[in-house]
Amino acid sequence: MATSSVRNLISSTPILYMREKVLRCTVRDVKPNTKLYVFFGDEEVTSKCYPDNGFISYPTMAANAGGLNVIDGLAPTAGDIVANDVGVATFLLNVEGGKYLSGTKVITVSDVQNLEGLKLIGNTYGSATATYSSKGTLETYQRTNTTVETIFETVVVDMPMRIGDPIAQSFFTDGFSGGLYITSIDLYFQSKDATIPEGCDLAELHQDRASHHGQASDGAQ
Repeated sequence: MATSSVRNLISSTPILYMREKVLRCTVRDVKPNTKLYVFFGDEEVTSKCYPDNGFISYPTMAANAGGLNVIDGLAPTAGDIVANDVGVATFLLNVEGGKYLSGTKVITVSDVQNLEGLKLIGNTYGSATATYSSKGTLETYQRTNTTVETIFETVVVDMPMRIGDPIAQSFFTDGFSGGLYITSIDLYFQSKDATIPEGCDLAELHQDRASHHGQASDGAQ
């Protein structure tokens, strides 16, 4: 018995929405000691940002604290995003899963709370931008297991042993209804072996050859 397994792709569809993700962002060369505002696309998401508390690695999140998942088992502390004395600010941005369509979003950091202020002619606001892309494919597979059982059958054919090449003589019983009964056959030999017996078979003809059907056999010394 042998079993084989085949894994077939039965559907493939694009994932429509971004999954939840925590992004670590750093902005440089901004006005020192200035409060900053963060935009994800056209939406202000400053309330979803947390000052970086010096975390180095960001593994899979284990819990949720105030809308931002716990990192390394410690919850970030909420607060304003403020550039330091040399104009550098690092913060964590929580991208909500299932809210934004997959694709590319522009992250904008500015010292003005409204993006429209950046469009004003002669404005003195500062800003920095970066892009974040997210895409994926949902693939569904089907596994098929096939079991093949091999059965070996042994067929034993019982064939009477014949010694040498016998002399055959055919005859017909035409004109006798129901056949004939042969009670004896007289055989005469000029000579014969002293130990090997003679045999005599009576069999039906099939396609001009003796068949085993209806065969009668007897040995004679």
